[in-house]
Amino acid sequence: MAALTKDRNTPFRARTAISVAVKAAAKIYAGAMVALDATGHAAPASAAPGLVALGRAEVRADNSAGADGAIQALVRREVFRWDNSAGDGAVAATDVLKTCYIADDQTVTIDPAGSSPAGTVLGVDSEGVWVEPPALPAARVLRASKTHDFGAINARSSEDAEIEVPGAAVGDLVAIALPAAIADGITFSARVSEAGKVKLRASNFTAAAVDPDEADFAVAVIKP
Repeated sequence: MAALTKDRNTPFRARTAISVAVKAAAKIYAGAMVALDATGHAAPASAAPGLVALGRAEVRADNSAGADGAIQALVRREVFRWDNSAGDGAVAATDVLKTCYIADDQTVTIDPAGSSPAGTVLGVDSEGVWVEPPALPAARVLRASKTHDFGAINARSSEDAEIEVPGAAVGDLVAIALPAAIADGITFSARVSEAGKVKLRASNFTAAAVDPDEADFAVAVIKP
């Protein structure tokens, strides 16, 4: 590569756009309200408890045939105008600065029953409701544990064990809680090897085989 000798159209991503792993079998249409579920995966917003409204999908993200995290959705976080519910659930002009709730992936309501916050009402007009999405949650920690016996590990070799951690994604930070007693010469490491799975590795750096005792291993996956 070399320094520029002419103008360059450098790609950029706005700081208000985030990339989020999509839930298995989910299809998110461009322009839809996107929500994060309890496992940390994105799906079309719906009237369900425990969701975090993220913003608007910039492009369609079709994970209809994929597993959790198989694709990413690009979501923009700005003030958007969503459709207003009808009847008792309609957001009124007097609801400005109040919290409205998700009715579906394009509609908000003032009724919180069985739903999750869509954000703060900033305006109401004949076309819909202007909504600022909620603040993003702080880092979340996913925890799991497993009792495992690695058996004899050959000299200068390693063995792996797998721990199921729903919501874990490749690149997440993993911390290990090790047993109180560890066989001399054995060290442990862990990483998210694929969506929802942490690979725990026991490595033997000595010149002879070592057989660690069966033990309980706990991992914590830290989500940004």
